[in-house]
Amino acid sequence: MESSQVMEPTLASVVSASIEEDLSTTLTLVSNELPLERERALSSIEEMLSSYTGDKGALTTFLIPQLSQLTTHSDWESRQSGFILAQLMMKHGYDKDTLRTFTQCIKTGLEDEEPRVRLAIADLIELIAKSIGAAAWGLFGNEILEIIDRCWERDESPAASAIPDRELGTVKNTTLMHGTEGYKSLETAVKSLLGIIRGCGVNFAPLCNPQLLDLCYKFLTHSNRFVRENGYYICGAISEAVDKTTLAEQIGPQMAPKIVGGLVDEWSQVSRAAAVAVRSFMTHLSRHHLKLFWKTMVPAMCFHRHNPAEGIKVFSQETWRQVMKNNGKNLTADFMNDVVEYYSQQGLNEGSNPLREAACLGIGELATKIDQEAVRNHIHILVSTLMHNMEHQNSWAIVDAACLSATDLILNFPQECRSDLPNLVELLFENLSHVVWSVRENAGIALGAIASKFPDLLPSFQAKLSKLLARIAEQPADEHIDHDHEGGHYGPSAKKRRDNDPHLHRKQEVFGCDCHSTRHQPGCSAHDIQLQNTKQPWHYADGAIYLLRELLPLAPTALAPVVSNELVQVAKAPNNFHYHHHLMETLWRQLPRMIAVLKRNGIDLSSDEAKSAFAEYLSPLGASLKSGNRLAMSSGASASSPLISIVGQQEFVSQVALHKKPQPSNNPSNN
Repeated sequence: MESSQVMEPTLASVVSASIEEDLSTTLTLVSNELPLERERALSSIEEMLSSYTGDKGALTTFLIPQLSQLTTHSDWESRQSGFILAQLMMKHGYDKDTLRTFTQCIKTGLEDEEPRVRLAIADLIELIAKSIGAAAWGLFGNEILEIIDRCWERDESPAASAIPDRELGTVKNTTLMHGTEGYKSLETAVKSLLGIIRGCGVNFAPLCNPQLLDLCYKFLTHSNRFVRENGYYICGAISEAVDKTTLAEQIGPQMAPKIVGGLVDEWSQVSRAAAVAVRSFMTHLSRHHLKLFWKTMVPAMCFHRHNPAEGIKVFSQETWRQVMKNNGKNLTADFMNDVVEYYSQQGLNEGSNPLREAACLGIGELATKIDQEAVRNHIHILVSTLMHNMEHQNSWAIVDAACLSATDLILNFPQECRSDLPNLVELLFENLSHVVWSVRENAGIALGAIASKFPDLLPSFQAKLSKLLARIAEQPADEHIDHDHEGGHYGPSAKKRRDNDPHLHRKQEVFGCDCHSTRHQPGCSAHDIQLQNTKQPWHYADGAIYLLRELLPLAPTALAPVVSNELVQVAKAPNNFHYHHHLMETLWRQLPRMIAVLKRNGIDLSSDEAKSAFAEYLSPLGASLKSGNRLAMSSGASASSPLISIVGQQEFVSQVALHKKPQPSNNPSNN
């Protein structure tokens, strides 16, 4: 009798030939260098695994050698695909008698040189923990803790910053290391720990000893942001794993302030992880235990509903609804001392523009939505916080939010704001000429609110208003405007010329992408430099138009001459600077509202004197209507009907018709 030859199992011996061909072909593609090809191949394999109705044990027998070969391959793409294949097998029930193989593969790859492979391993560990529960800690826990301990400190040796280049077959070395480089397998080891806790769920509760909790709290202060991020996710997972009493009485007192601190982390993904931890913590407490943590949680939870990062803001708002139910306003009022202290602290945080902006927005909400008696004693602190942010103009969004909230405080707490009025008025007039139009408008609205609550200030405001409108006469001509081109200096062709004008774009200051702060030297933080506020005279006139709009309803008779005379001079400003159309856009948008206020307050606009005065607007209006700038044309069209109601149709047509659209120039040098 011939000795039998040992042969590896083939798919043909257990499944049909068509499945053999499809699966074998697809397995060759999971090692492709192109990510899209690998994803397609793995998706196809998942389809085959989920739809296969034959013997899963036989199919597993075929896949195990393939899996072992992939996870030990020299290319990281193959190793990553091998561990993803293992995940697919776990999901679709192909894990019988394969756990030993999975465990061996995982232990050899926990410190793989490629982080994407280690991340795939972390996901696989979570699936295994879901399947076998706390036993997963026995399989991988010690190895993971050893890696965390070994990689905790940053390795600053040249080898730690080596970047492999597969195409050249070389290793590029650099002495520069970014903030998360040099920690080897630390991040993925922490993520693997997170996978075990999430996968085990409530079965992990007996393993939550003080030593493990202390380690998790150390993650929250690590210099590597990815470690901090996963640390907050671990805190959230632990909150869901332990019982309510243990969470409230044993873990909560130490964990609560730590996860709240993560909400103000400078990295948004870390803040998002902290927000997830806060929700997990608060929603897994019983109602009678929640009161133990209101003082710690309410200020931060209320504050981050205004976070400028949209994802964090929406998530925090939903957390607030889930936890507070319909009692949010009352709880905020009950802990107003803590809320104001937290808001002020974040509003004075020079290291984070988003937090300062959120503080300004939150202060406005306190003024309008919370019981006034609870807020009244804190107005000076809130106003001081807003004024501080009006002074430090390294982000226009902060100044804008501060002006908005100042209006809310003035309207709701005028007497409490009285002591701060001199400084507040000075700052608002300063921002009335800000380089950003929305700041100018909101500063004007705030000044209008002050005038409405303190009428004795109106004469001084009117005097300043006239001076600001007169500043338009100081506007210098733009040296680089070419009036010979078709369309003047509006439209696509003019924009193209300006964009390519070397005089405007060479040797200029470099601005940070998150604010107006200039970067005078390489590596300088945007938060360390003040905003270079390059105001021009037309900014003052533009802001004055918004202020006039706000003051006119308060003193229509006194300010009517300003509309019919001084504002006309702004409309007649020479069209010789690039942003002239912005100024005209503001004027034509606000003039109809001013005319409506004058009519509503009985100001006679039907007299010959009034008609003659308002007829002065027609020539500048005609220029805007035919300027070629769409915004100026649109706002000019909205001003046409109110002016026609005063000067008459015939006069309007005769004046506007004088302005013709510029024709193409025949000068060859301008083509």
